[in-house]
Amino acid sequence: KTHKEKMENMVEWIEKCINRDKYEDEFIDVFYSGVKQGELTEEAWNLMQVGKIAGILEKIKQRGKSLINICNVNQGLVSGAPNVSNKNIKLLPQSIISRYNIKPGDGIFVLNRQELQSLHLSEIEITLIKPYFRQTQIDPYLAEEENSLFVIYTTKDTDLKKYPRIKAHLEKFQPILENRLKVYGESYPWYKLHRERDSKIFEGEKILTPNFAPQNSFAWSSKPFYTEFDSYFITGKNTLTESLKYLTAILNSKITNFWCAHNTKKKGERGLIRVYNTGSVSKIPIRRINFDDEKDVEIHSSLVKKVDRIIKLKKELAEYNKFYSGVRLTRIKKLEDVSEPDEYLVTENLPDEDKRNIRTHSRVTHEPQNPDDFSLSGIGSIEPAPLFAKKMNEPLVSIHFKGKAKESLRITAPREIIEYLSKVLSRYKGKPWDEIKEIPIAKDLKTFISKKKEVSSKVKSLLIEIQKIQTEIDEIVYALYGITEKERKIIEKTLSE
Repeated sequence: KTHKEKMENMVEWIEKCINRDKYEDEFIDVFYSGVKQGELTEEAWNLMQVGKIAGILEKIKQRGKSLINICNVNQGLVSGAPNVSNKNIKLLPQSIISRYNIKPGDGIFVLNRQELQSLHLSEIEITLIKPYFRQTQIDPYLAEEENSLFVIYTTKDTDLKKYPRIKAHLEKFQPILENRLKVYGESYPWYKLHRERDSKIFEGEKILTPNFAPQNSFAWSSKPFYTEFDSYFITGKNTLTESLKYLTAILNSKITNFWCAHNTKKKGERGLIRVYNTGSVSKIPIRRINFDDEKDVEIHSSLVKKVDRIIKLKKELAEYNKFYSGVRLTRIKKLEDVSEPDEYLVTENLPDEDKRNIRTHSRVTHEPQNPDDFSLSGIGSIEPAPLFAKKMNEPLVSIHFKGKAKESLRITAPREIIEYLSKVLSRYKGKPWDEIKEIPIAKDLKTFISKKKEVSSKVKSLLIEIQKIQTEIDEIVYALYGITEKERKIIEKTLSE
């Protein structure tokens, strides 16, 4: 029962079975390797790609052509200084820091909406401002279209004199921007992005993928989408005859997910994060369409339509993100992974006619009536209502709050409202009474329950339909690559593990 005895028994068992053409039991699996001795090169060997798995990967490779033959794969832009950091702020003179109240997090090339508005740019200057996104905004099939960040898109050809307010903004950070030239050992105008790329890859039709992801996440987009180097862009070459939406279906299929599981580098402590970069994405085998073959044309059209449908459904699904906390519904693949809508967010997003607050709800009272300078520091437990409230015609309870200056505040209301407040008030710790009294409350329990059920039901129905279409896509792609039922089981078992 020692490790040594176990190893000896295993070696003895292998010796008995190794000469069979094919053998399989609960301990060992004997088969011909998909990788022959002569095929091993000086490059790193992937020991997972042997036997059955290697055979399937080789089959996928033979049925397709590397993506790089028909598409360009480009990294996002590199600004070299998206914002002020704890490190680069040391490059600025203290007089400049004090004059402009510069602090870590302030935007240099990448600005939030408030920073952008504060520049008061002219119409011509606005042409240099592009919508900016992060890789976390890329989901399978769908990239977010709403942005809260913007990038100043300057190149070596930009005549900064024509953009005086942008020039003034960047000049504040000139020492930081000039330092990039030393770091990279290059020479270019101090005000340009370090690697601006060709704007066409950001503006036109494209497929996006995040640099790091646990599984394939390829999104189709035709809208301006600027990102930093943590995202990659797939755009068609002149040799591409298929629709990029057809490629999107292939890239999000189980077959390609399986391929990438074995042909991408891994990151993280458990190696659960894949690295999608130019090297790994370029090699993905794409099954080309023969447009002289009527059946192939039908398959191409079918997959494009299914991708259109998924994108439409995911856009609708994304509208329900506002009812969930810490969840991106467009990333969920399994129905059982859907949590319940957040009670506070459901209430906050009720129509105005169905919404009240602590100040306006007819069934909510509080003592004292006008708590001056109250700032929430602690939340007590739910208690029976005080005597003065029992004269009302319904059972009430109350909850007691403490302020930072040891002030006391009690809110009394029906139990369902108090239980709701006890959950959501943790969001308001440190907040003054002026904000607390505006906490949204449903006008009645029936209204709240109805809305919560409506949201939950709609989200689940959308996910079910998306999953159904994805299954249909997987079936078509399996057939395109000639995958057998036995090979399919191996692919799906591998992905589930």
